[in-house]
Amino acid sequence: MEVMKYIDEGYPDLLLFFAGWSASPDSFARLAVPERTDYWVVYDYRDVAFPEFAGYEHVDVVAWSLGVWVAAAVLPAKIPYRRCIAIDGTLLPVNDSYGIPVPVFKGTLDTLSETNFRKFNARMCGSRDVLQLYGKTVLRPLAEIKAELSFLYRWILECQDIAPVFRWTKAIVSSDDRIFPYVNQVRFWEEKAGCPVTVVNASHYPFYLWKSWQEIVE
Repeated sequence: MEVMKYIDEGYPDLLLFFAGWSASPDSFARLAVPERTDYWVVYDYRDVAFPEFAGYEHVDVVAWSLGVWVAAAVLPAKIPYRRCIAIDGTLLPVNDSYGIPVPVFKGTLDTLSETNFRKFNARMCGSRDVLQLYGKTVLRPLAEIKAELSFLYRWILECQDIAPVFRWTKAIVSSDDRIFPYVNQVRFWEEKAGCPVTVVNASHYPFYLWKSWQEIVE
């Protein structure tokens, strides 16, 4: 996996964001970062390599979509996690009741093409305006994102029961999510995690709702 260290100044706080499958860090660049805070984006999940890090007074974790599962899988213990926010994802991401239904996930992988990827992005964004906003970012090559989805699929099936070393403090769920079904997300966080749920009126890509990361973590 890749870690883009946008701000790496040795500040006391770290904002650590795990993006979703196929996402580019550019897709989140419009969000303002709190002052005196380092800001890293984790993406491109084609391996499990995650760097060691320490020395921070507080670490805020925000994870989106399949990044929710990845964050729980790779983040180390003995880190001063403060707020951990899951957005439109669960810890059972390939699951008929608590995540993306198995046939849908497998079908996305098996039929992935340039045309189907454009359709996926349209469903993810929910409207033409949001799709245009998302489309302004640099889209990654098809071969790369297909390899990423294939790796994630195998990794998730091999490690079904992920228990994070931190406590999720809030789950944000989009009411019009056409990727991770809304009902499955709410069911997971209420039945499996006992985590408070905040519902927003948005698509699977809800970041157009906010201007800063502070709005998300508070």
